Amino acid sequence: MMHVDTKYSWKLNERHYGDWQGKNKDEVLEEVGEEFFLSVRRGYDTPPPSLSITDKRNPEFDSNYKALDTSVLPLAESLKDTSKRVVNYFF
Repeated sequence: MMHVDTKYSWKLNERHYGDWQGKNKDEVLEEVGEEFFLSVRRGYDTPPPSLSITDKRNPEFDSNYKALDTSVLPLAESLKDTSKRVVNYFF
């Protein structure tokens, strides 16, 4: 709709799964085991393993974020972290 204003913000991105980003769930489950996998996927404050700062999937290397301070970009997020980021956008 042409008359609807659209606002974009990185704070509305999906959860960042760190080193698991872009991987198949079954692969990750086999790699880390069911207990840890479920603690991250179903838990509230357990983050997945972080990306390395040199990993090509690091948001710092994405041109969409070039205007942002890289220290605010997550390398992995728990559901709690994601919630804080998104709720912060609305306030």
